[in-house]
This record gives sequence, structure tokens and C-alpha cells, in this order.
Amino acid sequence: MFAAIALLIAGCGDGPSSGALPTATGVRPAAAGSPGAAVTAKAGDPFGKAPVLDGNITRIAPGHGSTLAQPATRSPDPKRPNGACVEVTFADLPENIRWFRMAFDGAEVTTKMTWVAASADATEGRGCYAPAEGFTPGRHYAAVSVQDPNNPAVKPRQVVGWEFDVR
Repeated sequence: MFAAIALLIAGCGDGPSSGALPTATGVRPAAAGSPGAAVTAKAGDPFGKAPVLDGNITRIAPGHGSTLAQPATRSPDPKRPNGACVEVTFADLPENIRWFRMAFDGAEVTTKMTWVAASADATEGRGCYAPAEGFTPGRHYAAVSVQDPNNPAVKPRQVVGWEFDVR
């Protein structure tokens, strides 16, 4: 069995200060047809259509529209964080985690993310925003953007937003 060495990398740097991240009311729309383009909820569907996961963001957790128990959002083991997580590929990104920004319930939490990768030069990783106490019960909104940390004025490559409930 292959044993991977987990490398924990805390989101570092101040990050860009542009307004490119989602607001408290939801995801900043991307251009129609672009990766991660925002979608509108249908009547009777409180969560709307699931986000498109093509590009550097390959998986989100918890899943869009899911409901989970509050204890499942806690992270007692920093090597196995829970909370709002993304699995990503670093393909075509020269500075790996610096290209990812996260907002949770309208607040930027990029510097509070925990990153887990198999090695320092891994091609894939997992980033989570996971406060020790977990998330409060209710509806939560998370979004991750992939954008050049050295030029925040450039449109993000990908924006993925999702929502879930905690009971």
C-alpha cells in the first residue's frame, strides 16, 4: 500500500485585496459558459444547480445542496481537516496554493485554510477552511476562485461557489 506523507501548508501571504471573491449573498457570476459560471436557482430548488467542476477545482465538500450534522464540520485532526474543502490540481499554476482564494459566508478565509498534499511538489492537493469549533447550524455559502496572485485585476480562471446546510 502506498503511504503518502502529508504536507500541511497553511494558506500564506496576504493575498490580493481586490473584490474578486464572492459576497455574502452568493457567488460573483462568471461569464456565461465559463468554468464555474454562476447558476440561478429554479423555483422549488433552494440550492440551484450544482457548480461546474472543470479546471483546477476538481471536487468540493460538503457537496452542493447537502446537509450535514454540526459535529461533522469540526476538525480535531489538522492532518484530516473537515469543514468547507476543495480538491484541486496545480496543473499550469506556477505557485500552487497561492492561486486559490476562498470565501465563506461572505468573508475571505484564504489565510485560514489548511492545505494537505502528498509532497511539496505535488500536482494535486486539498484545501479546507475548518474552524476548530465547526460551523454553526444553518445555511452556509462557500466559494473558491483560481486567480493570479500577482495580478488580482485579471479575471479569475475559475470560480466555484456552493452552499450547504448544517444541522
